[in-house]
Amino acid sequence: MSGCKTGAVSLWELKCASCHDGKTVLNDQVVPDKDDLKRKYKNIEQFMLSCIGAPSCMDILKHDEELFRKVGLEIGIPEI
Repeated sequence: MSGCKTGAVSLWELKCASCHDGKTVLNDQVVPDKDDLKRKYKNIEQFMLSCIGAPSCMDILKHDEELFRKVGLEIGIPEI
């Protein structure tokens, strides 16, 4: 038996956290971290629209609305 623990990895950790760490710079601006995003977006719809219109670096996510919705809810952005 190994000493390694495994657990569920959140969509945020899997898809977003590596760039949205509050340290990554894109176009001379620091990419917002989770807390910045929660403060910026009042609801999930605003968050999704922003993600869909995001720079091409987010093309890896295929501008998947359902994925953005799940991630937004997961990090605490309110539905309404």
